[in-house]
Amino acid sequence: MRRFQGEKLQPGARIALISNDALGNFVVATPLLQLLRSELQPSTIDYYGGVRTWELQAASDLFDWSYPFHGSAPSELASVASQRRGYDLVVNIERATPDKIFAGSLSTENTFVCGPCGDMPGHDIEFPDDAQGQLWMDRDWTAEDFVSRHPVLASGFISEVFCRSCYLEGPIPPYKVPCEEPRRSIPQVLISTAGSTPDKLWPVACWLEMLRFFADRKLDVGLLGANPIQQQHYWKGSEAEDELVASDLVKDLRGKLTLPEVVGAIRLADLVLTLDNGVLHLAAAVGKKTVGIYRRGVRGLWAPRVDSLTVIEPDSGAAVSGIPVDVVREAVSRAL
Repeated sequence: MRRFQGEKLQPGARIALISNDALGNFVVATPLLQLLRSELQPSTIDYYGGVRTWELQAASDLFDWSYPFHGSAPSELASVASQRRGYDLVVNIERATPDKIFAGSLSTENTFVCGPCGDMPGHDIEFPDDAQGQLWMDRDWTAEDFVSRHPVLASGFISEVFCRSCYLEGPIPPYKVPCEEPRRSIPQVLISTAGSTPDKLWPVACWLEMLRFFADRKLDVGLLGANPIQQQHYWKGSEAEDELVASDLVKDLRGKLTLPEVVGAIRLADLVLTLDNGVLHLAAAVGKKTVGIYRRGVRGLWAPRVDSLTVIEPDSGAAVSGIPVDVVREAVSRAL
């Protein structure tokens, strides 16, 4: 394995990209996929994601082949690595040990690697001593001075960080996700209330107040999310979702749409109100007016640079749970 430092790849080069299988992680990687294609001009890009994003992977035209790395059995991974190894460039944008080891298993002595990579647990391949290597080694991408510490960045947005840390210099492309017309009627307002961690959650009482706000204005509301059984396995907030559905103030769309159909549903709606999660990034991809509820201090990294998004975050030192309903209601009113 050799560290990639922006070298020109040979004609017919093969590239592999390894990413987390969270929905938002797939979406924020789509600008990187586009720049890898346009600037390095490989013959093939393979994408290693996971079972949670498989519907988007299967419908995407940003790569030539895809595999659900996250969620596959170790024996299957070993077989796939043996069959596919020997890439000209392996890009891994995840820090977890399994991702690093898998990046190494896809590589030969002639493979360039970019991002975290190891050939065995606890033994990582050192980053290069350059601006991009400094980016990868920086463990605090949400710090207030993150951009000023790294002159290669114009912003701290995660899609730009990925592109620049891979030595790609062109303008950051917009998100690109597959979209399909949903096979059911779609409410005017779509909400998404679940998150990957408890500190992202907004209280169910606040969501109920917003549902009554929409009902008073004769606006139909739909709840987006995974199938409840899958939801409990991967995300937080399933009990709150059940309580919202029991109120009869929201149409339950959880698990009833494919992910490309979720994109299509968002395109048809008037507004999306959501936590900082994958639905927010899908809404940004189609330019839908969105009010996003964020934790303090992460918007610089995780808020898409689109005019359609209104970011709400708590006061300094406060939690998402402390955001008043009036603040969200006012933002929603302006967006509507």
